[in-house]
Amino acid sequence: MIKSVFSLVLVIISSHSKKADAAVGSGDAVAEFEALCKIVRLAAEAVTLPSPADTNWPALAKIANINMTVADKEWKQIFLKAGDRKACHDVPPQELKPNADWQEKWPLFKVAVEVVDKVDQYVYVKEMELEKLDDHQQTYLRPLIIPIAKAAVALTHKLAKDIVGGDKLTALEAAATLLDAVYGEHPKTANVKFAKIFVAKPTSNGREAAFEFGTDKNKVRSVSGTLACICYKDNFAGQTQVCKHEQDTTHNWTDASATMTAAHIDAILALCGKQSTETLTSETIRDALQGIRSKITTKANDGYIGPFISACSGTAAAGTCVKTSGYKDAADSKWQAILWVGPLLILQQKVAIREKRNKEADQINSQLNVELAKEIATRYVVKHTQAPVAPTMQQRKKEVNQHTAGCHLKNKTAEECPESHCNYDSENKKCKPKPGTETPAAEAEEENQEEKNGKKGRCTQHGTNQQACEKESNCKWDGKECKDSRFLVNNKIGSEYGRFCCLIEF
Repeated sequence: MIKSVFSLVLVIISSHSKKADAAVGSGDAVAEFEALCKIVRLAAEAVTLPSPADTNWPALAKIANINMTVADKEWKQIFLKAGDRKACHDVPPQELKPNADWQEKWPLFKVAVEVVDKVDQYVYVKEMELEKLDDHQQTYLRPLIIPIAKAAVALTHKLAKDIVGGDKLTALEAAATLLDAVYGEHPKTANVKFAKIFVAKPTSNGREAAFEFGTDKNKVRSVSGTLACICYKDNFAGQTQVCKHEQDTTHNWTDASATMTAAHIDAILALCGKQSTETLTSETIRDALQGIRSKITTKANDGYIGPFISACSGTAAAGTCVKTSGYKDAADSKWQAILWVGPLLILQQKVAIREKRNKEADQINSQLNVELAKEIATRYVVKHTQAPVAPTMQQRKKEVNQHTAGCHLKNKTAEECPESHCNYDSENKKCKPKPGTETPAAEAEEENQEEKNGKKGRCTQHGTNQQACEKESNCKWDGKECKDSRFLVNNKIGSEYGRFCCLIEF
């Protein structure tokens, strides 16, 4: 079955090749005609282009504003002019030795600094209540927000660079390029002009000489000229309706006398159909050009578009075509050198980068909104965060005693006495701090503990003997009895510290 189908294909190809080699027939240039007509239909007076990339990302500005709102004063001061708390530098000061990165980000940061004091004008900042953050909360928030801001700016760097001017392309420029390609001029006139679609108007005996792409004499320089060469026959020995069965059979171009008129060319262009009203895309231009290039055949060293047997004279025995010299060995450069092809390739590149940047800008905008949501979420992480409160006196005493008090509170045997920071007094049978580790708080606590256990401390044993009390170190006469002065000081510190803690707002 497969062999049968393959054999049938070979027969069809063989019969077509023989027919082409024998003579040009009616409809032999339909494929070339339809390919060229795709460009003709694109060449309208008004062209609609895809929108350029929108890089005015609202989310990025919000991220920068939030970041700057909680930034420290020193960072904000960089952007402000000396002696003016509100006016910002339009460009980075030279003393900062700004690099390209500074130059790029400065406008974003500048605006962010300017809105710091305008909370009421920016709902998202006001709703976050950033102005209510205390210094501690702002300090806590900065390392959470800064990486998000950096990530947001990094996202914008992923946008493809526009090195061909795609975003600057206007609809008028695109229309002009297409009209020039088809008619050799813009705006389009009522009738085509021979001097525009060819380099110069072909003379009476110039038909065959004109049927070549080039930049001199009367060679082809437009799509209209290409169609004229392919579709119109020689008067004496040509084939009618080569491009379209709807062609007028009386329209000829004879090498002996140039009877073809502008009206004849307008008639063949009209058979292409109405101009497109759809948005111009890079794919549309690319497909149209590739369709035309795929129809170019080679013989010897040259390329031909249109039915070719031996020449482009317009006779059925020779061919109706346009020649591009040297195409076989330099196809790319010869294709790009065709006067109407080169500008269309550039137009396709501009529209393509415009589409690419447009798509990427939308994706970046979506990602920036995610980063903005993250940044807003960090605000609520610290919403109830307060400045760290210093420990109470009781906690402080406990922390102090963790090291030394463990030696004397409960350890009564050598086994219970911690060797790391205590020594066991076997004579008095108690555990004591190693020399150099004692603290007033610990010693005072020891005295206090001994008193609770019914033992008299060094100070309390003096009772009402004021003279003996004042001679004892760390003892103080309080007017009635002898007290441990270290314990009195610690109590006073605790009282003052507690009063200070009461001033902290919870």
